[in-house]
Amino acid sequence: RDPMCSWCWAFRPVWTDLCDQLPRDLNVPRVVGGLAPDCNEPMSPDMRLKLKGIWQTIQERVSGTQFNFAFWEKCTPRRSTSNACRAALAEVRLSPAHEEQMIHSIQHAYHLDARNPSDISTLVDLAEASGLDRALFLLKFKAQPRRRCCMKRSTLHAVHLSAVFRIWWYVTPWGYIRLALAIAMPRLCSRR
Repeated sequence: RDPMCSWCWAFRPVWTDLCDQLPRDLNVPRVVGGLAPDCNEPMSPDMRLKLKGIWQTIQERVSGTQFNFAFWEKCTPRRSTSNACRAALAEVRLSPAHEEQMIHSIQHAYHLDARNPSDISTLVDLAEASGLDRALFLLKFKAQPRRRCCMKRSTLHAVHLSAVFRIWWYVTPWGYIRLALAIAMPRLCSRR
């Protein structure tokens, strides 16, 4: 998943509930993969309109999901999510137990606080807020290869998780989501 994926933000409560109900000794890998590569160019007006429309659709269809549409006026959006993924991976290297916290911080900053996770300064601020040293985080962040930062994990995602997310998006009754994930997860999960 991508920390800037709006559907992941919408279904975060479901994911959290599911993880809370799994046996504690079951290791479920968190796979971070970028939706869009590094890019410093401002997002095209057409793409901005498309993504704003996706936010509106999600807010209408997924009960309780909120977005701060001021992001589109306050920030200079770029079609680049790899910095957010690199930040999550840097957090894992510094404090593995806080990966989920960093992902949530990025999601919250982007979707509710109208802060741009494509900006390295935003990510450094979020890391510091989670208790990490700014300089050390920036060092680990820059050590993540730009193009290949998520390749291994993205490959795992593409091979093993795509079916999970297809099921996740289209099956809405709570029981079916849990059953579908339980069927798809044995190849992904291992006992600790």
